[in-house]
Amino acid sequence: MIKALVALLVACIASSPLDAQVRTPPRKAPTATKPAKPPVAEPQAPPVTATPRVPTATEPGKTAAKDTVRQASRWRPYGFSAFTAEVFDSNINREREDPTRANGFVIGGVARYQSAESRPGFAVAYEAARHTYTASEQFDRISQNLSVVLSRRLTKQVTAEAIGEAALKGSSEDRDVGNQFLFLPRLNYRLDAARRLRAFGAYRIRRYETNPDRDAANRYVGAELRSDIGRHSRVEVGYRYETNSARSERRSYVRRTYSTGLERSFGRNDDLFAELKFRSQRYPRRLVEVDDEDVPRHDYRLTPTLEWNHRFGAGFSLIANYNFENRTSNDPDNGYLDHVFALTGRYDW
Repeated sequence: MIKALVALLVACIASSPLDAQVRTPPRKAPTATKPAKPPVAEPQAPPVTATPRVPTATEPGKTAAKDTVRQASRWRPYGFSAFTAEVFDSNINREREDPTRANGFVIGGVARYQSAESRPGFAVAYEAARHTYTASEQFDRISQNLSVVLSRRLTKQVTAEAIGEAALKGSSEDRDVGNQFLFLPRLNYRLDAARRLRAFGAYRIRRYETNPDRDAANRYVGAELRSDIGRHSRVEVGYRYETNSARSERRSYVRRTYSTGLERSFGRNDDLFAELKFRSQRYPRRLVEVDDEDVPRHDYRLTPTLEWNHRFGAGFSLIANYNFENRTSNDPDNGYLDHVFALTGRYDW
């Protein structure tokens, strides 16, 4: 399956005029032309959300962004959404052996405002959601997310954005429950009518109530290239370099993320999103024994995602999402496989 997905994405990129935006994930910050994202042993939460997709995220709800953009002809600066999600996680504790299966239920709402229908200079969104899971009470929580986007068009081809976000008991791209505060400036450059280039950098503060040794200052920079293929398809490729400076040196790491994605519309009511991410994560201060020699721990994660969004009309949409994760490591005890299925119902008005 993964080979077929990679082959499809490579073929789409090759068919574009030159080269081929995203997540950024972080699981990708909101664009100025879309409502902001209401862009989530140690507990690690399943990747569940029904909020609009942002360029770095691997969570369900990626194609839901179009529901908030394709509004009725009578535009309003404010909007609201309500959603529920049923989740199945085959390995909620991320264990190598004897994985714990869990079912989850999420219910929540979003309130959003943007200053203009097209290219708003200001956008804000707030989301609150209740999460419950059968495996353990440690994943039961109420999450909150507040995001603000400021945008300014510098020239005909260049747009600058500044994104601020505060997430309480949310789920990040690492699927760990904690608090996160983010500042993310980025620059968008229009190469031509079909291609866009984005450069970004971010500073994040992470706080964990149950394990303060994981508290960290997180920084990353990256770039993304997007190419429209015809009227109904879009290909994206991206790279991100990240450092995480934790209170405990063993928790500090350097990570590189490579991503590619495909979005395609089928008629007026259906959208398909496919994404493939590869992460290389190295812990300079955490040693493991390999062939009788102590070396820094090095993890690799492969995460393909597939999502289908169907709009029924009158503001209601149904989103089906599948996410697979395969982590390998030079420390054998830290590898695992995980499958997550989510079905989300969403209503926008």
